[in-house]
Amino acid sequence: SGGGIYISDSSPIIINATITDNKTAFSGGGIYLHGSTSATITNCVIGDNLAGTGGGIYNDGTATLVNSTFSDNSGENGAGIYNVAGSTLNFTNTIIAKSASGGDCHHEGMIGINTNNLVEDGACSPALSGDPVLSNLGDYGGDTETLALLPGSPALDAGDDASCQTTDQRGEARFGACDIG
Repeated sequence: SGGGIYISDSSPIIINATITDNKTAFSGGGIYLHGSTSATITNCVIGDNLAGTGGGIYNDGTATLVNSTFSDNSGENGAGIYNVAGSTLNFTNTIIAKSASGGDCHHEGMIGINTNNLVEDGACSPALSGDPVLSNLGDYGGDTETLALLPGSPALDAGDDASCQTTDQRGEARFGACDIG
């Protein structure tokens, strides 16, 4: 498990990272959170990951996601995020979309914070659903590849300003109303 990152019994903070193109036959193609883990993932892209369950993240702890984008992940269940029984998912200003199979968000655990998210298939009770209108993964400035919001995206200016990060994944200042993702 944990094709990209396996985290057990710790409290990591992952900021401004792109976690892509990882694979495992088991759980957590991008990230596997195990045990008493309490991970905070901010301004990250988690995409094109493949797992049996939880293509983007398999959460068996507490996952706090802020201004992050999950796209094009695959898995039998919860292709974007799989939140197991006994776990907690907190997410704010986050996109979960374009899951190749297995649905965008599957949860058996608890959803704690759920503020101004866009989940394409409407799973996990987001504020918005539908196509987020994303670019392809590419170099849009900064140290990591990112996914840009294209004109007409419902995620533009739709984030919660009080929870918004002051800079985006590229390190660029956010202007005006906060975007989701």
